[in-house]
Amino acid sequence: MILDEPVANLDPQASADFYAVISELNLRGTTIIMISHDVNEAISHATHVLRLGDKIFFGTREDFCNA
Repeated sequence: MILDEPVANLDPQASADFYAVISELNLRGTTIIMISHDVNEAISHATHVLRLGDKIFFGTREDFCNA
């Protein structure tokens, strides 16, 4: 599943509901690629992070938070 800014313009409850569905799909084995400008929100739901910028980063959420 590829999602581009999936919670843009959603209220907080709708965003939480959406992420709950995405988490359940992921637990059932669905690979999800999500593009987001909200880094904090993205990493709170990600298992891995790819960040493109001055430096390219790819790794686990934990590695990203500790970098």
